[in-house]
Amino acid sequence: MNGMRPGDQVLLVSDHSCAPLNVRDVVEEMGCSVKIEEVIPGVFEMVISKSSPSPDGA
Repeated sequence: MNGMRPGDQVLLVSDHSCAPLNVRDVVEEMGCSVKIEEVIPGVFEMVISKSSPSPDGA
């Protein structure tokens, strides 16, 4: 994720039930965001996004 530019996204698909929690923790530690959806029972799609810098530089 270090090579991602602001606005880039990665789609991660997993059938491991612990993945959403673990991925969320790691992604948020790295300053990115994640949207998680259980697309069918037991299968999760996670869209990881690198945030764009805020216009005020904060």
